[in-house]
Amino acid sequence: MAIQRQLDSYSQRDYDLIIVGGGIYGATLALEAVFRGLKPLLLEKSDFGSATSFNSLRIVHGGLRYLQTLDLPRHFESVRERRWFLRQFPDHVQALPCLMPLYKRGIKRKSVFRAALLVNDALSARRNAGVDPGRRLPAGRVISRSEVISSFPGVDQEGLEGAAVWWDAAVPDSQRVLMEILRWAAHYGADTANYVRVTSVSTSSGAVDGVVAHDEVGDVKLSFRAPVVINAAGPWSAAMAGQFDGKQHDWFSPSLAWNVLTDKPAPSDFALALTPPREGAPTYFVHPWKGRMFIGTGHSAWEGPLENPQPTDAQMRVMIDDLNAVSPGLGLTEENIVRVFAGLLPATGPNSGEISKRPVIERHSDSGGPPGLFSLCGVKFTTARLVADKTLDLALGGRARRDAASFPRPPPAAGWSCRDIDLSNGKDKDAYLGGLGRIVEEEGAVNLQDVVFRLTDLWETPESAMAIAPQVADFFGWSEHKTGDELTALASELGRPQLAGNAVGY
Repeated sequence: MAIQRQLDSYSQRDYDLIIVGGGIYGATLALEAVFRGLKPLLLEKSDFGSATSFNSLRIVHGGLRYLQTLDLPRHFESVRERRWFLRQFPDHVQALPCLMPLYKRGIKRKSVFRAALLVNDALSARRNAGVDPGRRLPAGRVISRSEVISSFPGVDQEGLEGAAVWWDAAVPDSQRVLMEILRWAAHYGADTANYVRVTSVSTSSGAVDGVVAHDEVGDVKLSFRAPVVINAAGPWSAAMAGQFDGKQHDWFSPSLAWNVLTDKPAPSDFALALTPPREGAPTYFVHPWKGRMFIGTGHSAWEGPLENPQPTDAQMRVMIDDLNAVSPGLGLTEENIVRVFAGLLPATGPNSGEISKRPVIERHSDSGGPPGLFSLCGVKFTTARLVADKTLDLALGGRARRDAASFPRPPPAAGWSCRDIDLSNGKDKDAYLGGLGRIVEEEGAVNLQDVVFRLTDLWETPESAMAIAPQVADFFGWSEHKTGDELTALASELGRPQLAGNAVGY
């Protein structure tokens, strides 16, 4: 079943629950709901996955980092959910080798990491259960100094002892994974609509019975019916909750986070965990994303508006200087920056750059709100499905989750990637456009930016995107004036080093 905007039909139906927010948390809520035999409706105020979920480092992390604080519950959760992505999306998720140089300083010593990797492997013994053989994660190990230099020629060799090597998972096209989750949910009965802004919940006898919303495309007010509403609006979740129940909620204290895509080739086939040689410096992850150097993640406190936050020039210079200090051969400059994926994540408190460790799941009736209203504020892309499952447990009581084997993933979308297609060849271009037309029809695209940034990988090659955009515009049947406006808006967005949108999940 395709993802379609059939708002008039949706307004006539009775749903089991309405999900507000179409990022990775909303998408996994819809999927988990259909696994329980429910009929959900998902409403998103912009395009699906256009904020938090698009701006990730494209990595699904396991739990190695949590061993340092002995946070075993988070370790087990992360390992299990990483396995879920590897099992369900072998076409989009792949094994990623990671390397951390060791210099006999602090805990970053060969002896410490040799023990840590052994413990990590023992605690994640089932990390490959049911995973395709080509996607399985080998055991971690400590390698020699010479092996490090061979694997990462630009490594700072002064005092270098060796390196810790472990395996995580990469999601090169995370936007497509989100769309595949929505396609999966829609296949089993979920209804979805983008560009629908929920403005309030409606009640009957004091309990939730639906929502009131505004169609941003048709500019009309609509109502939708359901006895349960789950607010999964990401950075806007606390404000949205207050809008729904009239109370003040403080679970989302924003912190700024950003990742940086460069035009430089990746310095290694490994994802590199690099800590600059200065007091208090963060550890950066240099991801070899499609052969290019993708750097994350910068963090700082944030006191500005929720819409379109960005790091300052000074913060960007610190990141660049840090990377050059830890690996002088990188020669990274501001001119190498292709795009900054920046936004907001929940912090541990006001004016903090430290990210929350746990998601928030709230039942509003516990604090005097209407029964049937729930909110969640998540942190990580990796554990979104697990948080969705827990939220539905709270919202629906004993409604059992059915065996996922009864809901096999439908055939994935084809024709979304132009990476290996020569668009200057007329025959190849026409064939690609044919597949692209099906994607546009089946996945609820409203404008050109939806197609370029969320439904395809066209955003990676702006010249190709602009060359094919007039033909893509024909799919929508717009007027000449509307097409011109769309092409102008797309060119502006493709020309920006920053992306509009909020938050960096990982």
